[in-house]
Amino acid sequence: MNATNVVAALQAVNDNTVVRPYGDGLLVELPLTYGDGDGVRVLVEPMGSGYRVTDRAAAAALLAMAGVNLFAGRAAGAFAEILAGAGLNGVNAAPGEIATFGAADELARLVLDVARASLRADRLRWLAHRHGHGHGRDSMII
Repeated sequence: MNATNVVAALQAVNDNTVVRPYGDGLLVELPLTYGDGDGVRVLVEPMGSGYRVTDRAAAAALLAMAGVNLFAGRAAGAFAEILAGAGLNGVNAAPGEIATFGAADELARLVLDVARASLRADRLRWLAHRHGHGHGRDSMII
């Protein structure tokens, strides 16, 4: 991975994007936040001839903490629709992980696509509140 070229491509997304080495890849901190104020971060890892970009299941973890079940019911369907609508290929994705793979010249778009999908998924917990579900853990499952 030519870190200089990758960092330049990612900072083209926004001047406030911070890129740090992380394992064999780069952790990209975007000037975006989830509903709880946590910053949106994606991991960019070299893979073959391109890069794998993932949210490391951050949105899924936030949803689980809010009591939203991503693996059954309406939330699972909505999560699948978010991934399909984002056009992500899900390369090597674990359950709940938002991931895609592409060429180096697509890297800025891939990072934004994963970040947007992760933010959309995070909105599922706010829908549970908006629809008037109770405050208990089980009542938040949609």
